[in-house]
Amino acid sequence: YTLGDSRSYYAAIKAWARIGHIRDISRVIRARDILNRLISIHEHKLSHRPPSDNCHPTTVCYNGVITACAYTLGDDNQNQALQIARETFLDLCESPYCKPNTDTFGKMIQCISRFESRADRRDKEIEEMFQMCCEAGEVNPYVLQTLKQVTEKDFYEKLTASQKILLPSEIS
Repeated sequence: YTLGDSRSYYAAIKAWARIGHIRDISRVIRARDILNRLISIHEHKLSHRPPSDNCHPTTVCYNGVITACAYTLGDDNQNQALQIARETFLDLCESPYCKPNTDTFGKMIQCISRFESRADRRDKEIEEMFQMCCEAGEVNPYVLQTLKQVTEKDFYEKLTASQKILLPSEIS
């Protein structure tokens, strides 16, 4: 029997992220469980034989979990969705298999802006996330548009000016 490849795990993550009601946090938990299973299977394979197959964690798999978090509704679920998104992001940053990309940073900025209730902490985390995005060389129109949508104009201008970002005319 075959374990599948990264695409089949991503399809399962995406399906759980979309299934059921968006107020149901269990869909996010199931998506994260599938990612954990993929990580575990890959690590087990590395310890027993060289990695020669396509069953390994990918950025898209991590992003699927973060996206599920970003679209979770309900006051009762917000803290848990944000916590799962943060943990997934940190795991991706520490992963030897892949790294965050523009989608990762954009969705994390959305999660933080939607779910962090303390304004001072929210602004600090968004600033840190954007700085990490800049350092990773992952700033693009999607990230800038997301940042612009979720922040006040002055804060957006401060962030982009501090990173010396040249803004495309359609975003600025």
